[in-house]
Order: sequence, then C-alpha cells, then structure tokens
Amino acid sequence: MSEPTKLPKKQVDEVCKKGLAHPGSKGCSFLALGNDGLVCLKGSHLEAGVRRRRKEGLMTSKGDNCSGPPKFETT
Repeated sequence: MSEPTKLPKKQVDEVCKKGLAHPGSKGCSFLALGNDGLVCLKGSHLEAGVRRRRKEGLMTSKGDNCSGPPKFETT
C-alpha cells in the first residue's frame, strides 16, 4: 500500500463532493486533509481504517464515490 494520493480541485468538487459531510451524505469517506492539501485514502495504508470505521457506522461522510487511484472512475 502507498501513501494517500493528492487530488486536483476538480476531482474534489465533482466526485468527492467536498463540503457534504453530514450524516448520510454523498461526501466521500475517503477524502482527507493531507500535508499538501486534500488527498484520497483509497489504496493507501489508511484505507483499511476508513473501511472499518464505515462498517462500524462511525463515519459522517457515507460516500464511496469512485474506484480510487490511479483512474478515479466514478461508481
């Protein structure tokens, strides 16, 4: 597994749905703030923790909006 992937603004706005972090929202669970801006946690060493928290119902953002890196195809 790798480090989280830095995301371009267009991806964050259109696919990740930044700003929709409310219960049951379409905001992506895998969107996070990294050292260099917003990042995707899919495919990184942090993905398993997000998946565990989603399964336990501990995530505010409920979306799983794309395939993740490298192509970020919408689902």
